[in-house]
Amino acid sequence: MVAGRHLGMQCHVEMTPELVKTWCATGGPEIERSLASPAVQAAASIESEAPERLPVLTDVARRLYTRWIAGLDRG
Repeated sequence: MVAGRHLGMQCHVEMTPELVKTWCATGGPEIERSLASPAVQAAASIESEAPERLPVLTDVARRLYTRWIAGLDRG
């Protein structure tokens, strides 16, 4: 067994405008049924906030995957 640091994520840092639009369209009915939960955001809000939020998420993904790939060279 290799000891070291491990990373688990419960999100998708690889999101793109196209993925957001597709997921909101295909998941629309489920999103609508779940809007009573404070953890669920309306599809229209998700799509309207994407242009502001995605660049930040893309930067996180780039840094995360760069560090992960660098660690593969040591394994």
